[in-house]
Amino acid sequence: VRIKWGPTFVGAAVTSILFIIGYLLIYQFVVKRELEDIYDVVASIIVVALWIFYASLVYLYGASFTQAYSNDRGKVIEPASYAYKFKKVRDRGELD
Repeated sequence: VRIKWGPTFVGAAVTSILFIIGYLLIYQFVVKRELEDIYDVVASIIVVALWIFYASLVYLYGASFTQAYSNDRGKVIEPASYAYKFKKVRDRGELD
């Protein structure tokens, strides 16, 4: 993939800020509500599941933001010359 460094740094900064916000929110959720006292061992599983969910959303949003920001600035992200291009296959039930 050919991408310019300027939009990459902006996208990385936005993604990092979202990760920090998520970390602080989950930290506040765990510490202030004292989940271990209420849910015991299950609290750690809940927190890990929340973090994985949030991290996946931030990762995808960061990639989408970086592409949109790059396209907006006129620095289009292009696939490498060896990248495989998939053909769109239409389902029989799909309408035009």
